[in-house]
Amino acid sequence: MRYLNFAWLTAAAISLCGCAGPAMRAPVASASEVSVTIVAQVPLPGQLPSSAARAGDSQYIVVQTQGGNIFLGPILGAMRIAQKTREMAEKNRNSVFDINPVPLAGTAFANAGLPDRGTAATYRVKPFVFVQHGSDGKFRMALVYQVESKGDEAWVGRYTYDLPTPIAEERFASLDEAGRATYRQELTQGAAALADLMKRDWAGQLPRQGRSVKVGTLWLWGERVGGMGIYTEPEELWFSAQVVGESGEFITTRINAPLGPNLAYGVHLIRRDLIHTLKPAR
Repeated sequence: MRYLNFAWLTAAAISLCGCAGPAMRAPVASASEVSVTIVAQVPLPGQLPSSAARAGDSQYIVVQTQGGNIFLGPILGAMRIAQKTREMAEKNRNSVFDINPVPLAGTAFANAGLPDRGTAATYRVKPFVFVQHGSDGKFRMALVYQVESKGDEAWVGRYTYDLPTPIAEERFASLDEAGRATYRQELTQGAAALADLMKRDWAGQLPRQGRSVKVGTLWLWGERVGGMGIYTEPEELWFSAQVVGESGEFITTRINAPLGPNLAYGVHLIRRDLIHTLKPAR
């Protein structure tokens, strides 16, 4: 993606912004060998951005990059960003964090013909939600299924669905019932869409290679980066990806990003109207 050559760019911003890296490998099992169990866990710290903060014991991971300072240096700056993220997670604990994606995922997999097989399952699925705070003062949510193999050959995959309705910061901490209902509906739709997407990937219906593109959305990266009056806006940032499916209002991409330092790793089902950049890679 586009890079900034400023020595004072904070370490947290660099890690979250991410760079081109290995795309998620295709699943190692065939559809006939797949069984799942849904677990109420979130990814390990090393599999998340360094500034991420879990909201209590919920399935929600809050991400933001503000709070650093050139005069603090990269280490103290990253610590300050992480502290601010924890404070943000605590401040908004009464918003939507009690709407648990785990049972919604269980229902979605059962409806897709993949009931929970408990300890006999070949894959563990960890449903969680990234909550990203943007420079425009809005929170954007993305439902994620992190999938981990239980066999000898370790495999970690991610499937992500961006919930289309951003929520303004001033509403988020005490979201009204109408807002919560909209959020729950979108989360339920996302749970079903991701279960279907995973099933199609396991069945070999998603190409392993696709059309190479540059793709950017505010759900992948929503905050401007820089400092001292020189900034790059989030609409100017993009990730290297491959388009592996197009259907109606959605595109499906495998994004070339490493697991851990950003939100981009894995397969993403993205609504076209949420994309600000989609152009051929050169």
